Formats: sequence, structure tokens, C-alpha cells
Amino acid sequence: MALPRFLFTSLGPQLKNLIQGPSTLRLLIIGTAQDGPTDGPRQVTIASEFERLFGPGNYRDGYLDPNSGTESGKDSGASLPFYLANAINAGCADIWVQRVPGTTAAATGFSNSLDFRAIYSGRIYNTVSVTLSKTATTLTWVQAQPSMKGGSFTTTFSSAFSIGDVIDLVNNDKRNTTLWVERNTFSSVLANACTTLVSGTATLAGGTNGCRAVGEDYATSVTNYATKLVATDTGTFDVIENNRFGFDVAVLTGIWADDQVNDSSSATQYSILTDYVYWLDRMSTSVNPCFGVAAVRPPDLRSQSDIISYINNSLLATSYGYRDQNTRWLNMGAFLYNGWSRTDPQAGAVDLGGRLVLVAGPQVVYLHPDKGRYPDQAHASLAAFLTRVAPERAPLNKSIPGILSFGTPFPAKYCDLLTLGVGYTANSTSSISGKGGYLTFAKSQLNFQGPLEIFDDPTCAARDQYTRQNQLQRLINVVQSQIMKELYGFLGEPTDAATLAAMETKVQNVLEGFVRSGGLAGGRGQGYDFTLTIDGADRLLGSVRVWIELSPATAIRRFYITAEVKKTS
Repeated sequence: MALPRFLFTSLGPQLKNLIQGPSTLRLLIIGTAQDGPTDGPRQVTIASEFERLFGPGNYRDGYLDPNSGTESGKDSGASLPFYLANAINAGCADIWVQRVPGTTAAATGFSNSLDFRAIYSGRIYNTVSVTLSKTATTLTWVQAQPSMKGGSFTTTFSSAFSIGDVIDLVNNDKRNTTLWVERNTFSSVLANACTTLVSGTATLAGGTNGCRAVGEDYATSVTNYATKLVATDTGTFDVIENNRFGFDVAVLTGIWADDQVNDSSSATQYSILTDYVYWLDRMSTSVNPCFGVAAVRPPDLRSQSDIISYINNSLLATSYGYRDQNTRWLNMGAFLYNGWSRTDPQAGAVDLGGRLVLVAGPQVVYLHPDKGRYPDQAHASLAAFLTRVAPERAPLNKSIPGILSFGTPFPAKYCDLLTLGVGYTANSTSSISGKGGYLTFAKSQLNFQGPLEIFDDPTCAARDQYTRQNQLQRLINVVQSQIMKELYGFLGEPTDAATLAAMETKVQNVLEGFVRSGGLAGGRGQGYDFTLTIDGADRLLGSVRVWIELSPATAIRRFYITAEVKKTS
């Protein structure tokens, strides 16, 4: 059955050389929090707005430490508050967050007549209770809530109200900010008078935050966190996909690429990256072209010898295995070396690594009001920074805002190797070898004492793929997204000559805009060409194919400078 939708396929060989488009893209941050919704992304503009809905980054303001039962002020292990701050400091203007759930508190009480569920998962709801007191003519409902949730409230119902009426009124009461009552669990009692409920108290229990601090769900193992991401239909990836939420850049937080988890797609791989890449591909082909950013665990190394050993034996290793059993780091090179691919009806084998940027490098020091100075990886800041870089530009030799300082940088020689790809052989004469690559940071060539800068912008595609650079992938995405926006209104129109002519004009206007901005090498026939086809089975299904060939004006990546000295005459 033909569904009214857009599908995107990037045909590598059709691409000749780079484009221009909007300089503000939409960022999606996926991670953990102590509170808040999990049913779809929420837009956030300021940190205080986020905290009201998703809770703080540490244990305070009613959010209790599970180890002490107090507002200890310690880090809760929630990733969203900190990476949101990093994205804001890096200058991103269009930020959305998607919380990965913990466990939802629940209670059943009053002679199996009422079934309670917290509105969101989290420990904060374990203190919520409902106390009922009845007389022959009235029922008094007292709901105890934390003060930051509006505090407790009392409602009195007359005997004229049924239990179903009480449930509806409680669920729709604006004062109720903590729970809802399930109607269907005990549907047989809904018609009974509310005064048939027994007196007593029911307290919600079992709620967890779904974070990584000591005592939290994922403190010792992140396998359950990975399961929450990839579960069919109810998993976070499917929730975003089922919402048809379009974004340009996603950053996965709360889990490192080299965390040891059970990957659902292979018994021999233990990284979330495979599921992440396949999800990015599904989103890119059915919702909106996009790419993702992830990171390996910060190495926490200081000496040059330790860093070089880590690069060779973990980041560039082409066989599976643990680098260090205690830290549970994996040999990440094996994932990049084997890569990810799928078979496309038009393009054949498609390398999905172009959808992913994997960050490896020195630890980065940030400042956050909850954590103070803390070391982490620069993946969220990078993703946010890329939303501000016009697609025809590469972020080469650029410093990311919001970073205080870096740990010990990788040696330049190894930045070369990481950028060129896992398995790259410098003396290879047969072809470009190496699959995958890491985004790293290096000293400026002009200011040795200045901050570290982006060394290159590779994706995890094989080095001989057209999408080996993140810049190129972003350009493809922007062109496809802009054309989708222009053609969206044609869904449902007849497939006659006049409609196709109008669509062709829209597509040409988009591409000419890239020409005028300097993103393409020239006009039609030089910088781009395209055709709209509707033949054979496509005509019966009402499908129009837009075939585009691009010759972008590639961003400058290298200068060759020579000098000749002559004798004076």
C-alpha cells in the first residue's frame, strides 16, 4: 500500500563533489533525567524551564538521594541537565530533549477498586499518597504531593458521584500533578457509588529515575538502559520514530559507545552504536534526513605513552575485545572497521556510517552550577556547534564555545590516523583503506597556546565513500529536507502535467538558492541537475521520484604553499 509520505535515498555515485542551506538546525538530545515525560521530545529554551519539567542534575529541591534518603546535593547521574547546558553554551538555538524512562511508581488499593500510576517515572513520586475518608453521604480525597509538585490538596465528593466520576475528576484536576487513576483496571466498579470505597491510604512505590549514579538503575550496568532505547514500540528510538519527529542532529548521552551492553543485532557485538546507526538510517529515510553524534568514554589519561597505547589498542584495534576489564572499555575500532550497511533497491549497498560522528579525544572540562567543574567528552557541544555551521562549510580549525579546557591532547600523528580511519595503511598503494573515523581535537597551527580546535569532521563511513565527511552528509540532508518542505503541499494532488511542472519549479528554486549562496559549483547542468519521474508501477501508486545530481563547491581543506628563492640580478 502506498502511504502519503516522503522517502529519502542518498545515491553516493550521483554526488560529484559540497552545498549551502540554513545555518540553524534542530538538535535532539537523548538521555536521562530524574523526572519528566518520555512519550516524545520536548523543546527547551532555557535551563530553568527544563528543570521545572525534568528535575535538577543533582539531589536537591525534593529530589532525594536513594543512598541517604536526603537532599545530599550529589550528582544524580542524569545526563540531560548537563548536556543541555553544554548545548546552550555552544550556541544551539533549537534544542529538543528526549528522556529515556526509569520505572514508574504505582499502587493499588481500597479493596481493589483504584489503580494508581505516577504521571512520569522517577523516585520523586514514591512519596505521593491518597487517603480516603468516607461517611454515608460524602467521600473525602486527600492527595499528598511534594511541594515542588504543588503540594497536597483535598476534594470532597457527595454520594451522588460514582467511582468513575471520582476517577475522571481527579485525573482532570489541575491541582493533581503527580498521578493518574487507571479506569480500565477495575472497570466493574466504575458505576458504584463513591461512598462504597473503603477508608484508608495508598502510597505509590517502585519509582526509579533511570540514571547512572550510585544506587540508581544503571550504576553498575547499562544493558537495561540500552534495552530501554531499543525495545520494539516502547523503546525510546521507536517512540521518537512513531511520533514522526523530525530533527537534523541527534546526540546520544547517558551511555558511551564503548559501554558493554548486549546489542540486539549481533551476539558478538557489545555496543549501542549498531542500534543507533540503524535507527538514524530509518529516521533519515522515512521522517527527515539526519545524522547522529556519539562518543567513547573519556580516556582519563595524562601521559603521551598511555594515550598512544589507548589509541592503538582500543580506538584503532580491528579485533573485538576489552581494553580494560575494570573499566569495561571495548576495542571500538572493530565496530568501525566492520561498519554498517544495508541494501537499497536503487543504490545497492549503502554505507550507514555516514550517519554517525564518533567523538574521541582528550577529556573536556565544563562548568555547571550543579557539578562545578567536571570532565566529560565534547560530543554534545560538537552536535550543538554543528547546528550553527552552514552546510557548505566544514568546522575545521574551529573552537567550540562553552569548553573551559582540555585534557592532554592526542599527538597530531594519531589525530591523522583516527581521522583517516580504522585500519588505514599509510603505505597502501591499492586503494584508500580504513573504515570509520573519529572526530578529534588538535592544537591550532597558528596559536600553539590557544584552545584545541576541531581537527577534521569525518563520519564513520568507509574512507572511499562519498559521505565520509560529516560536512557532505549535512549538505545532502539539507537539500533533501528543503525539497521536502517545498513539495509537501503536493501530497494528494493529481499526477497531471501541470502538477509535475509546478513541482519541478519548486525543486529548481531550492537548488538555485544553493547556487546563489555559493554552495553549488554552478547552475543547472553545472552545479546540479534533476528529473521528476512517475512511470510504471509508480504511476499506479501515485509515487513521484525526484532524482538529483549535485556538484557542490567543496569547502577548502588544504593549501599547498611553495616558495622559490632566486638570486638578485
